[in-house]
Amino acid sequence: MNNPLPLVSIGIPTYNRCDLLARAIDSVLGQSYRAIEVIVSDNASVDDTERVCREFSLRDSRLRYHRAKDNQGPIWNFSKVLRMATGEYFMWLADDDWIDVGYVAACLSRLSVSPDVSLVGGRSEYIRNGAVVELGSVVQVCALQPWHRVFSYYTQVSDNGIFYGLMRKWQVEKVPLRCEMASDWLLVGGLAFHGKIETLDEVKVHRELGGATASFAQICRTLGLPRSHAIFPELTLAFNVARDALVRGEAFSKCPTAERTLWASLLFVAVFGRQVVVTLWRRLTRICERFRSRSTRAAR
Repeated sequence: MNNPLPLVSIGIPTYNRCDLLARAIDSVLGQSYRAIEVIVSDNASVDDTERVCREFSLRDSRLRYHRAKDNQGPIWNFSKVLRMATGEYFMWLADDDWIDVGYVAACLSRLSVSPDVSLVGGRSEYIRNGAVVELGSVVQVCALQPWHRVFSYYTQVSDNGIFYGLMRKWQVEKVPLRCEMASDWLLVGGLAFHGKIETLDEVKVHRELGGATASFAQICRTLGLPRSHAIFPELTLAFNVARDALVRGEAFSKCPTAERTLWASLLFVAVFGRQVVVTLWRRLTRICERFRSRSTRAAR
């Protein structure tokens, strides 16, 4: 007798995004890999989200819909779909994004035969006004030692599209998603401690630019964080990463204190320095773009 295919749970937390949510749901229900369950957690939306989801659930029993009575915030909603998942494997999908038809099959094919790999995702493709404006970073974390993998991840991460990759449910449950700046970084950093991370170039997760993560200021407003976190985002990111490794991250708790202290210090310096360089580069790029735009107008 053939063994049943492993169940893959795909969680879509949503809030007031009914116009784009249908596209996200269509992309997961239309996957070439059919053994999936789709969990939509509605954070008390006031638009037509409930109607859209209930119509989908009537057409396809693989979709499960949950609606909160009150808005509990995005971290609660992301955690809710994970708690509701019953599959052996799990992934998140933002309510305004969508995935290629072979996304789950490709990620599962790699993850299921590689016990030393904890996370596999396709490359991110960023969309604005229907056009592709950039590709996300390729994160490949292949070191054998856990701390080396964590350090490797934090020296590579930028857009962190790998957060929307496929993972084993039991592993991601060991890494809490916290309500703070870089919560998605901390989660993937914890997964890197458990195993390798791979980005597949043959499949894509298509991500709409904008929304709740359009800027550091918007992230702080969405999560209810102090505005100072957006004023000094590089410092906040580095501090959260180092603190997680030193005193809070369950994935690191069994390491000797001296070892954790050393790696936390290295992580702080690496993340802070890299983010400062990235921020300066982005600001310089914007200045150059404005200068070119003014020069073009003047030439006319």
